[in-house]
Amino acid sequence: MTSDALLRRATQRLVAAILISLLCACGGVAFHLPEHSAEHMSVPVRLAAGEQRLALSTPSGAGADLRLASENPAIVAIEVREHGMGAADLTLVAKAPGSARVHYVNRSMLPRDPVKRAQIDYIRAASLGSFLVTVK
Repeated sequence: MTSDALLRRATQRLVAAILISLLCACGGVAFHLPEHSAEHMSVPVRLAAGEQRLALSTPSGAGADLRLASENPAIVAIEVREHGMGAADLTLVAKAPGSARVHYVNRSMLPRDPVKRAQIDYIRAASLGSFLVTVK
């Protein structure tokens, strides 16, 4: 990466972190995973195969448009339940034994093309923080 690209990415992360912090302070974004918050997004999570766990709720009109993206949906998928005007509940769904990294992302930073959107490089580039999910 060039220094311009690194600076741009660092600036994007800073702005996103500020927006997320403001939304959380206003009762906006709700982190449901133990020990996860706008400041702490890297605490590992353990799930049993077949388990579903609510991870994140975003309000309508949330400027950060915070979402989750899994590097391996065959192990851990993300179920999104939209409630209109951008409000959503995001649930981790344990599909198969193994480990997968899940990222908090600003979905407006991901490509619109669903094939590109699922590629790990695009997910990592848009990541605001990530955590490991282990499925037993």
